[in-house]
Amino acid sequence: MRFFLFLIFFYSAIYADIKEVVIFQTNDIHSYARKEWKDNQNGFFALSTLIKRERARYPKNNLLIDCGDLIQGSMIGSITKGQIGIEFLNEVKYDVWVPGNHEFDFGIEQLYQLIDASNSDILMSNLIAKNIPSKVKPWKMYEKDGVKIAVLGMTYPRLDFYLWGNKIKNIENSTILDMVDFYMPEILKEQPDIIILAMHHGLYGRNMQQENNIHYITKLHPEIDIILGGHIHNESEIKINNSWYSQSAHHAKSLLKLVVQVDNSKHKVLEITAEQLYLSSSEKEDISLLRRVDKFLKLHKSQKQRLLKQSTVNLSPFEITKMIAKAIKSASCADFVFLSTLPDFVKFSGNITEKELYLAAPFEDSIGVLELTKEEIIKVMNEHNKKFNLFYSNKNIVMFGKDALSKLPKKGKVKVAFSSYNLAGSGGKFKLLKKLAIQKTSNPLDTEILVRDAFRNELSEN
Repeated sequence: MRFFLFLIFFYSAIYADIKEVVIFQTNDIHSYARKEWKDNQNGFFALSTLIKRERARYPKNNLLIDCGDLIQGSMIGSITKGQIGIEFLNEVKYDVWVPGNHEFDFGIEQLYQLIDASNSDILMSNLIAKNIPSKVKPWKMYEKDGVKIAVLGMTYPRLDFYLWGNKIKNIENSTILDMVDFYMPEILKEQPDIIILAMHHGLYGRNMQQENNIHYITKLHPEIDIILGGHIHNESEIKINNSWYSQSAHHAKSLLKLVVQVDNSKHKVLEITAEQLYLSSSEKEDISLLRRVDKFLKLHKSQKQRLLKQSTVNLSPFEITKMIAKAIKSASCADFVFLSTLPDFVKFSGNITEKELYLAAPFEDSIGVLELTKEEIIKVMNEHNKKFNLFYSNKNIVMFGKDALSKLPKKGKVKVAFSSYNLAGSGGKFKLLKKLAIQKTSNPLDTEILVRDAFRNELSEN
């Protein structure tokens, strides 16, 4: 009996076609290029060196994928409108780029231009929009050392949670489940050895709507071997049902490495080993990439030093917040402004330059205006659970909280300004405000003026 079992094992090993491929992944880099710009950490100039070294170890059997939110999040990302991120993709030779919600921050037309400039395959099956470049595909089959790897790509499934006004106009999403259901028969017909769902979406709790819930999707589709995620800024390597879920650390802190063993004869994954390759503080920056983006580095150096306001005083986060509220009110001609207090690390000491401006207003949020009653304003304040303040300014006096509330009329409506991110619901957190922001009775207006630009004008003029 033992001899018989040995023969089965022996001949199975002979006839099995066992191969190995390595999947590398990044996500949520947010244009963090260099350590002195953000949190004293290394950025993608050094990450490029790590990726090139690791890929060279597996020249014939590796696949490199980025799962989005690459182009926005630092000053150099904003002033180049994402172009520096594309230069990084092209220098390192990414196989796949799956755009995230922040890829839409500069407008969909700019995203299309960046897609055209990218040498990577763009996989984004769940975007519904006009004039999508033909280069964008739902999925693609890759062959690495004889192993067939199917990659199905998805952007964030609820872009309307982050975009508002003109930026979300004529843009919709299909759910993740709808796209998996639709394309999986086509994928399975090609008999891949590995099936990867690469998306800008994270591992949320089970209360997420089923159509976008990873636990639910993997139950219905056990044929998915690997899910590469992003968005939630939390590195993971975890088995969910029959699938392996992984994502790298955010802000270029790590490179995810998955070593996958497959039986080609059975088109079956045998084993997956996951590892986070954390970027060392001593890692050298990629000289080739630095040369490639030299014009952007020079532009950043000149712009960050541009003086906006001479000052000899130190300003706290709340004092800066009041200045931004005054700037928003002036730019939008609103009566009141809703704004959250800036985090503790945002402080001004002395002169204010573009560098400080981008620290205080890092996002591409525009100013939106709603016409609301006092009752609606109070409901919005309650929904925000005191995380946001109501501001009112008259000349150089800025009132907030109860003092600002006292200026509200008992009847009628007033114009209230918000950031476009808040009006989109702040990532799904504020449902009432999101509802008010699309109601015709609120007379919603997208001024298309960036909060950052309004603040810059206020600093320059005063």
